[in-house]
Amino acid sequence: MEGPVGVWGANGMSAGIAQLLAESGSTVFLLGDAPTRETAQRMLNKKADKGQITQAAAHDAAVRIKLVTTLSELAPCGLVIESQLADRDVTQAAVVALEDALCSEAAIALNTSAQPVAVLAAHAKRPQRIAGLHFFEPAPLMRAVEVIKGAWTLPEIVDQLVSLVRDFGHTPVQVCDAPGFVANHVGRALFIEGARIVDERVAKPASIDRIARMTLGLRMGPFELLDMIGLDVSLPVMEQLYHEYREEPRLRPPAFLSGRVAAGLLGRKSGAGFYTYGVGNDQEPANVGDLPKSREWPAIWLDPQDALFRDAVLTHLSSSDVQWDRSAEPATGSLCLLALLGHDCSRAVATRRLDARRTVAVDAASGLTPLATLMGSPGLDLRMRQAISAVFGQAGAFEWIADSPGFVAQRLLAAIVNLSCEVAQRGTAAPAEIDALTRVALGYPRGPLAWGDAFGADRILTVLQAMYNDGDPRDRPSRWLARRAGLHLSLLTPD
Repeated sequence: MEGPVGVWGANGMSAGIAQLLAESGSTVFLLGDAPTRETAQRMLNKKADKGQITQAAAHDAAVRIKLVTTLSELAPCGLVIESQLADRDVTQAAVVALEDALCSEAAIALNTSAQPVAVLAAHAKRPQRIAGLHFFEPAPLMRAVEVIKGAWTLPEIVDQLVSLVRDFGHTPVQVCDAPGFVANHVGRALFIEGARIVDERVAKPASIDRIARMTLGLRMGPFELLDMIGLDVSLPVMEQLYHEYREEPRLRPPAFLSGRVAAGLLGRKSGAGFYTYGVGNDQEPANVGDLPKSREWPAIWLDPQDALFRDAVLTHLSSSDVQWDRSAEPATGSLCLLALLGHDCSRAVATRRLDARRTVAVDAASGLTPLATLMGSPGLDLRMRQAISAVFGQAGAFEWIADSPGFVAQRLLAAIVNLSCEVAQRGTAAPAEIDALTRVALGYPRGPLAWGDAFGADRILTVLQAMYNDGDPRDRPSRWLARRAGLHLSLLTPD
């Protein structure tokens, strides 16, 4: 691509893209405004102050960013990156205007986060020269870029964009043209499943976030992220993908979210969202009353069905003053402790003919340190709840949730893995590229397919099937997952 590179947009994303291009040696024609150019220059100076680049390099890069005010001034550009972050109609009109302003050999890259390139280029005269280039915010720090081939895009345009991304030190990931591409498609799972758990009154947002951070190792829980992004930004993307995938149940956002947007509960930007800002976000601890002393604890009968889970619980509680009921069936008065995978406590009580008043379940499958998650059936006796709280309190932190198939961590992880498997099944990107991209773009501790392998693909399938048997099509297991779990293959195994 000969000549300068154009960037069209007056926002932080456009500033970041201009900065990247200028640092890599390109002359940038920025069709934006003075504050956008100033932002790029300020970030270059900040890097120089930190010693990441020299003052001379920062100065030279800043000089290469030329502010322009009309489309006609982009005519010398061999490539223009359109990054106005506008809706479909505005972007479609921008494509037509760019084609009129540029030479016939110029390429147009659309920084689209969810809208397919084919849709945005629907009115183009030269759709073969239009592709997608999805940067993540902030562009200089998020070191992966989705390169999207539209229905008509020439292979050489894709190759040139891949080389461009490599030139400024980022990782290009080639993905197929589909709503949400990879990162925004996979990223819906955490938000939607988290909101679904709240909608079912299983746990409050702060509890879900705490479990997501401490058990799954996420940097932020779903509601912290939603508040940071703004629900008015996130919900339209959820709704768009739900409709563009023809009401795919896995992508269905709970109805209560639209009411929160209407009420102005948008997150940090409005001062209140799932948290209230400036007041304190700490969740009040669950009121379980005065905890009994160890001499008052009932004996604990630990479900013997899964030896691995049983050993994990025994190890976790080894420092607690527990009297174990080691009989084959629980003695009268013993507290029954179940380590469940996928199922809820109520169903386990009913099928195993246990006493609901003294049965508690713990999520040993997701791990017990640094946080254990407990749940009881609706009939749990308060004294038993207090006793098991005291037992787990001696061993470390714990969180109570209402009865739910899959607890919280199992549900969140299963949703993430299942949707990632569906993206792999659709061929939007290769399995390894799905993992590489989502680690960078979403900040997950592992790529979701490798994460599913680590937890156990068969266990993910068990969680989903147990929830799907309750009748909600959102939990339908992906065929990609089912086939690989059935054959004991890694979820990263390509077709």
